[in-house]
Amino acid sequence: MARTSFVLKKDEDLTLRVFIDKNLVEVFASDRQAMTHRHIRESSNIRLSAKGGDASIRSIKAWKMQTICQTP
Repeated sequence: MARTSFVLKKDEDLTLRVFIDKNLVEVFASDRQAMTHRHIRESSNIRLSAKGGDASIRSIKAWKMQTICQTP
């Protein structure tokens, strides 16, 4: 499991853009920090946690992407 920390500015809302591919996760935090993690998918579970305070999720949007690979 990959972990990183991100400090919010006073009264700043956190916006995450997360892209998940077969073996790659890219996370962009409030357009100020990015993290890329290569992984072997054992499950499709995603967890978020807050350190030093409470957090709530206002919205989640998800899209299933089509493959760019063409099969014969």
